[in-house]
Amino acid sequence: MIGAGRRRTTQRGAALFLSLLLLVLLTVTGVAAVQESGFESRMARNAHDGLLAFQAAEAALASGERMLRRFGSPKAALDAVLPVRGYADAAPWLQPAVWESATQVAATGHAAAEAPRFLVEAVVVGADGSAVFRVVARGTGGTPGTMVMLESTYVLQAGGTRLSWREIR
Repeated sequence: MIGAGRRRTTQRGAALFLSLLLLVLLTVTGVAAVQESGFESRMARNAHDGLLAFQAAEAALASGERMLRRFGSPKAALDAVLPVRGYADAAPWLQPAVWESATQVAATGHAAAEAPRFLVEAVVVGADGSAVFRVVARGTGGTPGTMVMLESTYVLQAGGTRLSWREIR
């Protein structure tokens, strides 16, 4: 009995201290993992939102080009689209009022915050009646803050041809 009592007096709670230290380390690791998971979830949601906005803008761009093809001739299209330098700004699509008053809305099945819109503007009108058109499309993602704008140049000849396209923002 005397030997057992001596052992008890030499122990100072090292097992308790180590257990508490291990518990704190596991808690910190668990909290960090939960925060990392939330961050990755937000990144994935933002990436999905950007892709949704891009797809909506592509659909609107295609709708604008289809509208030009339906006119068939540059003359008929010129009567229905924005004229060359129809606005004071060289880039009318940067003016919010242009999008608010736009009547052409591309119909898509996307779950976007706003319906994708396009605007068609005459860029160059030749003396022979030929014309080059600019089609600008704006698409939003699941939130209004995620927006993609695409631009294409289009000419009505031989059924219509896209000359170029680019992402504006």
